[in-house]
Amino acid sequence: MIPDVAKEFNEADGEFIPTSAGKEQIKARFAVLNKRVKSPREFIHSQFFGKKRLLELLDKAGDDCAGLKFNFAQDGDTDLDISLVIEAVDKYGIVIGGNPLAKAAVVTYSLANGPRCPKTCIPPVPNPDEE
Repeated sequence: MIPDVAKEFNEADGEFIPTSAGKEQIKARFAVLNKRVKSPREFIHSQFFGKKRLLELLDKAGDDCAGLKFNFAQDGDTDLDISLVIEAVDKYGIVIGGNPLAKAAVVTYSLANGPRCPKTCIPPVPNPDEE
């Protein structure tokens, strides 16, 4: 049973912000990271996931899905080994099919391994050593 104190998520959670505000937040993140590293090529900037895959994940999750949870994951030892794992969750934030107390076992899928920048950047991140 889900505790009464659990926040419920809903399909309208999240907020659209102007692209310029998003770019300012990204720029602020780069400023923080640039204090720790020598080059913007030393940390992950972003990761891409195709529309088809995102829609497939939502479709596989079914009607109980309230949305997608984007988890920061580590698949190595450096700042370049950070990735996202995307999970479909219900209104309580429980991964669809991931509740061990559920009566039926459901095969669940997470979305991962989209191309990361740097390595695959469009447009490419400049290499300061080549400038």
